[in-house]
Amino acid sequence: MRLVISTIPDPIDEIPEDLAALLDVLAPIEGASFALTESEYTFLRGEQVENDQFLLQYSNDSEDGYHEYKTLLDSISAAQIANRYASGDSGWKDAQHWEHVIIAEGEEPGSLGFFDGVGLKQVISELERNDLDVRVEPLNHGFMVFTTEEHATKAKQLIAEMFPM
Repeated sequence: MRLVISTIPDPIDEIPEDLAALLDVLAPIEGASFALTESEYTFLRGEQVENDQFLLQYSNDSEDGYHEYKTLLDSISAAQIANRYASGDSGWKDAQHWEHVIIAEGEEPGSLGFFDGVGLKQVISELERNDLDVRVEPLNHGFMVFTTEEHATKAKQLIAEMFPM
């Protein structure tokens, strides 16, 4: 498992035993984020979205397909779940209600995925900076981002560079 922090350029292979201190540092930084990654499609990610609030998202790539879930928590609760996830505690999901995120990627050519908060602003800014067409549509508690079919490959590469797993 690796730890990726938005304010540090390189992933960390040794996960701290208590992630509460990390979340305390990230909480006042608008848009700060972290991700605990097991693979490209299996991770727990947190993004600071407002005062002492983290949007936690997790995904799993299982036999029945790829699924993504999210919840909004204060930094203490987010740290408790992150600690349980990092330690391999199988009950980490049961401590909180998770909302299933509808993933529409692949249903429409040019679909780039679901974004919210500062991540959305970063994606739009980067796509426009590279002269790529962008369209945003509201979906659940975030936004689905699309580009033209001809720009999709380049856009997906840029997004992967922005949010490495």
